[in-house]
Amino acid sequence: MVLAAIKSAQKLRDIAKADDLTFEETAPHWLRLINREFPSLVRKHNLQPKVKDDWESVYNDYKARDDVLAAEATEQLKQAFMAKKQQAEDRKTTVISVAEAKARLPQLPRDGRGAQPAPRDSFRKPKANLSPFDKARKEAKKESSLRKAPPGGFKTTTNTSQLRSAPQTMLDRKPGRT
Repeated sequence: MVLAAIKSAQKLRDIAKADDLTFEETAPHWLRLINREFPSLVRKHNLQPKVKDDWESVYNDYKARDDVLAAEATEQLKQAFMAKKQQAEDRKTTVISVAEAKARLPQLPRDGRGAQPAPRDSFRKPKANLSPFDKARKEAKKESSLRKAPPGGFKTTTNTSQLRSAPQTMLDRKPGRT
């Protein structure tokens, strides 16, 4: 039959009205179109006509639900795209003027000290009122720390650039002797 070759709902509707076909004659073709265009919605809802064999209204219901789902999916995609775009914008480096950069930098003190922190060696200053005994003990401690050998002993290293010639003992050796 000619109706089996129809692939759009609008053509099926037009042919059914033009030829005064009954609902029983067009019902299997409406079902075929519904199952082909909205398979996931048919599995989910499985709508049936309220009026016997009014499959065109069922098709229209499925079409409306499909349009709503498509609009929601489009909105979600737009929001996801805008979020990605915003992330990309947030990662971009902004170019600012020199005046704005200077305004963002920390300001130097006005008394001309500079931006360096205060010296932290104030605790090393000698006490003014040391007794002679304390002074002698402090000097002895300093001297002993200078004379102490480091752990593992003193290491003497000679740079190769300081050597002018081989040591004399090596020069005095006879060949063949070790």
